[in-house]
Amino acid sequence: MLPHDSTAAPPFCPNPDCDFHLDPRGWRWKRNGHFVRRAAPRRIQRYVCARCGRHFSSQTFSTTYWLKRP
Repeated sequence: MLPHDSTAAPPFCPNPDCDFHLDPRGWRWKRNGHFVRRAAPRRIQRYVCARCGRHFSSQTFSTTYWLKRP
């Protein structure tokens, strides 16, 4: 699970078609804003892959991602 703080880095690109999905060595990404939700942690960091352009959040790598709870 990706920690929800400003120093956390995504482990790999979540896009299965991206070159850095399976091998993240040399992978570059950029922070791309954030969104606020009702449940803690309230501020969720957004990212964009510099290679494929896929947008994703720190919640993408959370074990609770598919629960779809607030």
